Amino acid sequence: MNHYCSSFKSYEPRVLVSGGKPGRWSAAGKTVDESLCSGVQSWVYAFNGDYIGHQDITVRDLGNYDIIIMNTNPPFLRLVRLAQDRPVSIKWVSLVEGSADEYFAPQNHVRTLLGLSDLINVINRHSLPLFRMLTKSKVEYIGIPYPVEGVKKFITPIEKRNKRVFLCAQLLRRWNDYLAAKEIGIACYGYETRITRDVKRLLSGFINTGSFTWDREANIKKAKAFYHESSLDVREFTKNFEKYFTENSDSFFWMNLDSRYTWGRFVLDAAALRIPIISTASTYHSEIFFPQTTVAHAMDIERAIEIGKRLISDPDFYEDVANHPAGKMDFLKADPMKLALLGALGLS
Repeated sequence: MNHYCSSFKSYEPRVLVSGGKPGRWSAAGKTVDESLCSGVQSWVYAFNGDYIGHQDITVRDLGNYDIIIMNTNPPFLRLVRLAQDRPVSIKWVSLVEGSADEYFAPQNHVRTLLGLSDLINVINRHSLPLFRMLTKSKVEYIGIPYPVEGVKKFITPIEKRNKRVFLCAQLLRRWNDYLAAKEIGIACYGYETRITRDVKRLLSGFINTGSFTWDREANIKKAKAFYHESSLDVREFTKNFEKYFTENSDSFFWMNLDSRYTWGRFVLDAAALRIPIISTASTYHSEIFFPQTTVAHAMDIERAIEIGKRLISDPDFYEDVANHPAGKMDFLKADPMKLALLGALGLS
C-alpha cells in the first residue's frame, strides 16, 4: 500500500531521487556545505528522502518509494526501462536539468521517457512550450529547492565590497564575460579547474583538447597564458560552497553572459547575496531578480558594458539593483518547492 494512499496531510511520501552521480545515501547527516547546494540532491533534503545514482539503481529499489524524481541524464534508454518496469502505483517525475536547448535534437528515448512520466519538472520557464509539444504528460516549471536563508548569511555590506567583477563562467569555457568586463575598466577575476587524474575525465579532456596531460594545473596555466592580462586574476575553482560564497560575496558585481536555458544558479546566488549581476534573459531568473541588469542575449556585450559602467558611477542605481531581489525568493525555499511538486502531482 502506498504511503500516501489516504492523505499527504497524514503521511509523508517516501521519495527517491536519482541522478548521474554514483552512490547511495540519504538526507540524514547533511553537512553545512550540502545545505548550500542547489541541484537534484536538493530534492533529497526537501523530502528527507534517499538518493541512488543512475548506474546503481534497480527496479527492486523503486518498490520502496511513492515518488521517484529522476534526473534526465543520458543514456536515456536505462531510464526508460526503469520507468516502464516500475510498479504502477509509483509517481514518476522527470527533472529536466541542464540546458533546455540540449533537447532540440530529435531523441526517441527522450520522448518515450517523457511520455512515461507523471510529471516533467523543467527548471527554466522559457522551456515550457518545447516540452509541452514533446509530450502529453504534465509539464510544469517548478525547478529545484534553493537554500535562500543559508546563502544570505554570507552577505557583505555594500560599503565593504571590493571594486572588482566576478566572471561567473570558467575562463576557458567562454570569454564574452571577460570582453565586457575589460571594457568597463574594473579589475576582474574568474576560475579554472584543476585537472583530475580520473581516467574518464582524462578521456573527456582528450576529446575536447586533443591531448592528455597529467599536469593538474594545466587549465589554470592555460587561462593565464591565454588572457595574459594583469587586471584579470585567474583562480582555482572550488567545489566547496562555503569557500565559494566567502570568496565571491564581497565582489562589486558579477558578469554572467550565459546563452543557456538553464537553472541560472549564479543569478540565484547573486540575488541571495544582494550583489548585482549582469546576466541574460535566457536564464529566466535574471528578469525576475535583476530586471535592470538583464541583457537580451549572450552577445549583447555593448549593453553589458553600459550597465557595468553605470553600476560603478551611480550609487543609487547600484543600491536599487542590489536590493531588488529582497523578499522575492521565498518561493524557492524547500517547503514551497515541495508543496508545488506535490500539487503538480495532484497529491496535496
